[in-house]
Amino acid sequence: MGKVRKTSYIEIRKRKRIVQEKPTLGQKALIIFKREVQQASFQQIADECGLSVYGVIGICQKKEEIRFALANGANPNRKTTKVNLQFPQIDEQCLKFLKMAREKRIPVRPVFLMSVATFVASTLAIADFRCSWGWYDKFCGRHNVNLKQLHGNF
Repeated sequence: MGKVRKTSYIEIRKRKRIVQEKPTLGQKALIIFKREVQQASFQQIADECGLSVYGVIGICQKKEEIRFALANGANPNRKTTKVNLQFPQIDEQCLKFLKMAREKRIPVRPVFLMSVATFVASTLAIADFRCSWGWYDKFCGRHNVNLKQLHGNF
């Protein structure tokens, strides 16, 4: 019989696939802050956040994308940064409208927001845009918008 080779803990750990949860944009911003301001090493940050060292390095390499996404109003609870919009002008104008309405304390219903989106599309001469409930749901998810029903009416 051959010898039984003793394996160390490190070798066993390498063989197992470690499933890690992806960090959100807010957590990624915190990792970048720890690296730049607190001068923490990649290993320290990886141990604190429960990520691999290479995951922390990848986050630090994409710091400009993460900062740009958060500066443009991305949801910090999202896990991904890239959202390729087909009609970014419409989203931009609808967000401006929502901010203006909230400053003036005007209640906005979902159907009214959808009609604003179709109006913006017609003024910008975008013929391909179809405002649907799917667009509305994705818009609210992208920009962390929560429009509630008023007195049970739509």
